[in-house]
Amino acid sequence: ASGQVHVSYLGCYSEPPYDSLFYKAYLDYRHRIDWTKLPDLSHVTQACAQEAIKRNYSYFAIKNYGVCSWGPDGLTIASKGTKGSGCFLTIGGPSALSVFKISRPKVDGGWSNWGAWSACSLTCGNGRQTRIRTCTNPTPAAGGAECVGNNSLEVHSCNTNSCPVNGGWSTWGVWSTCSRTCDGGVRSRMRTCSNPLPQSGGAACQGPGSQSQLCYKNGCPVNGGWSNWGAWGSCTQTCGGGTQTRSRTCTSPTPTNGGLNCSGSSSESQACNNNTCPFCQEGSTSFDQCGQRCTCVQGQLVNCVRIRKEFTSMSFLERERYIKVILTASTDPKFKNDYDELINRHRNKFFSGIHGRTHFLTWHRYFMLLYENLLRQVHCNFTIAYWDWSSVSGNPFSTVKRESLWHTANTGFGGNGIGPYSCVQTGPFREANWSIVPLPANSLPEPGPRCLARRFNGNPPDSVAVQEVLRIPASNFTDFELMLRVNLHDVVHCLIDGTMCSIDSAAAPEFFLHHGFIDKIWDEWQKKSDAHKNAFFPGIKEVMPGSKLLPQHVLNLLSQPGGVRVEYQSSRKAANLLPLLRGGPKLSEIVPGELGKCHCGSPKYRLAMEYLGIITAMLVMLRSCSAECDQGWKSFNSKCYKMFEEEKSWDDAKTSCEGTGAHLVKIESADENIFLLNSFLQLLPNDNNREAWTGLSDKKEEGDFVWTDGATPEYTNWAAEQPNDEDDEQDCVEIVNGVFWPGECEEGWETPGENSNCYKLFTEKKTWDAANDDCRNISSHLVKVDSEEENTFLLRTFLQVPKGEVNREAWIGLTDKLEEGEFVWTDGTPADYTNWADEQPNDEDNEQDCGEIANGVFWPDGPPQIGVWNDFQCDENLMYICEKEP
Repeated sequence: ASGQVHVSYLGCYSEPPYDSLFYKAYLDYRHRIDWTKLPDLSHVTQACAQEAIKRNYSYFAIKNYGVCSWGPDGLTIASKGTKGSGCFLTIGGPSALSVFKISRPKVDGGWSNWGAWSACSLTCGNGRQTRIRTCTNPTPAAGGAECVGNNSLEVHSCNTNSCPVNGGWSTWGVWSTCSRTCDGGVRSRMRTCSNPLPQSGGAACQGPGSQSQLCYKNGCPVNGGWSNWGAWGSCTQTCGGGTQTRSRTCTSPTPTNGGLNCSGSSSESQACNNNTCPFCQEGSTSFDQCGQRCTCVQGQLVNCVRIRKEFTSMSFLERERYIKVILTASTDPKFKNDYDELINRHRNKFFSGIHGRTHFLTWHRYFMLLYENLLRQVHCNFTIAYWDWSSVSGNPFSTVKRESLWHTANTGFGGNGIGPYSCVQTGPFREANWSIVPLPANSLPEPGPRCLARRFNGNPPDSVAVQEVLRIPASNFTDFELMLRVNLHDVVHCLIDGTMCSIDSAAAPEFFLHHGFIDKIWDEWQKKSDAHKNAFFPGIKEVMPGSKLLPQHVLNLLSQPGGVRVEYQSSRKAANLLPLLRGGPKLSEIVPGELGKCHCGSPKYRLAMEYLGIITAMLVMLRSCSAECDQGWKSFNSKCYKMFEEEKSWDDAKTSCEGTGAHLVKIESADENIFLLNSFLQLLPNDNNREAWTGLSDKKEEGDFVWTDGATPEYTNWAAEQPNDEDDEQDCVEIVNGVFWPGECEEGWETPGENSNCYKLFTEKKTWDAANDDCRNISSHLVKVDSEEENTFLLRTFLQVPKGEVNREAWIGLTDKLEEGEFVWTDGTPADYTNWADEQPNDEDNEQDCGEIANGVFWPDGPPQIGVWNDFQCDENLMYICEKEP
């Protein structure tokens, strides 16, 4: 029938043992036909055949009750089965298997339709596409032939267009020559979009094809030019042949930016008044060849007097000569040893009584004479000048006018100091040109360079104050000397400050100008009467320290040791003030609270006493008016102070003070604070620090500091992060000097953390060598960067770009000056860590041998440089970073 499977009956077999015919199939692939629903056995046979076909078997068997099973082939049946007898193909017959073979028609295979093409393997540049077909239309069956041919896969090309190539930059070319050799030029360099060229629609290179940067930023050198000659000066002689001079200055223009100084002399002389002189007239006065004023006696110049002038009243020629003599004496080997020894004599005798009442005035008068005698060996016209600071009290430290003492030309002493050591950088005594005398032999080393230092501050006493001192009567020499020494002498020393306010004060050239004025004030007081002239000192039978002379040997300026006669010429400015001062009140008439601050009725009257107790010492301060300080005490601004070396607690020190009628010190001004520091807290050999109790505490109320008299301090000088009441135990205040916390950085120095070095940025721009020297002079070195963390610390701490600026850069201690290309730190070690910028170091123009660290934008359209290093010309001026151990 249609749709029936053709089967062949192979026979009836007895049911085999369980390990033979169709056993596995029987177990795994058996199927029970619901024969009750089929009309006859042929339908059962067809149903079983269909089940075998589903499982791709060609043989099957029917067991009783319609159980169908199947096997792989007839060979198995032949070898395993036992053909039975009396077997009937009946449902429900005896236990036997009726075996059949399915006879299927042979079917040859046929190809299916081609599938869809796959996606192209490339988007450009000749990709591939594929498609497939299968031998399933129909699938070969019953021994039918496979599909003809083996082309089940078909391939063809796709996207054959060329791929786009993006452009790439070539390396940068060399920098062009700077457009200028100074004062800010520009240089550039190029690169091309040729590595590779953009092709087939590829993108062009991104970014600029050229770069520019500033070069030779220093100003152009301007060579100096002479001004016109000034007018001829007065002839030195009225007859017999004299000389007159005129001068010019190197100011047309002034040399700048390394320009050359003017060549030739700044002055010239010519002969004048060559007419023959008549023989000197008896009793007339004239000046000898060394500028002394002499009297004509029997045709000879005798009784010659050295005239000491006020410096700012001298002619510019005299001022220039005065300074040149000092420079020669202090630097020329012919004079230098004697000069150094004399200056250091003041240092060596500083604490031997020369600043007390007994020897202050006389010792310094003799010291000035020795100085004057030495410098007259350089030029016999040299005579010590003085500076009348009282006449310029309102503006004492001006450097603007050429007439000023502190003017920076060669006729002035230069201006204020700068930098960590306040070194003077202008004028003839600037650090680059001059230094103070070396330390005496066997002295302990001191920090910093031996430069002349100044820290101008405040205003000196005015002419009224000077006249008040001069009014003190001869009977009260003690008050006169005290006010002259403390209120005038000491104050001005420390208004100039620096070297002048130190044990090296005599090394400052202005020392003798100041002491000249102090000596002149004493001379004016002496001239008032014989009692003034001979007050106090004739009774002193103790020789002056370091000499064989008694104080009385220098009392008369017209009869100094060696037969020298000296006279002070009045200042033109001071002379104009004298009429205004005559007729003023006497000192004893000043009421309490006014200028004198106290009424001195008794020579032993004391307004108050103050006491300073110290941890390592104790200091007592006594304020007095007319009385001098007791022996062993030091005075300042009408107060007396004394240090006691016995260590005591604050309470015990306070008790000791009050037991003597005094109290712990009350510091009311910066000047008083400096006086205490210089007088009592200077570090001794092998000392690291000195500290002392003051009368300030917050014991009554935490955080509310008051003096022992209950007054709130108007002046304070707290250290950084003080007061801090550490551990809630710190209630008493000390004054300190030195290093107290090893491992901590000094004020102004920064550190990234504990156990780290200290760093400081110096913003004054200098060459690499000058910066290196400056660091060494303060016991440090140009920074050595050993890690990324250290580099980041420097960037964040010192190189943040201020608003309005575009970059910052600073020298570091890296250089290849010893061997080109071999960068080492200043200690000679190679750089294990580096952070060079792109294409650095490049030793551009064979001139870049020193390392800098940079932050910001350094050329137009260029990328920012964030904490990277660059090699740079060593003679450029940059900021610099010093590093040292805590």
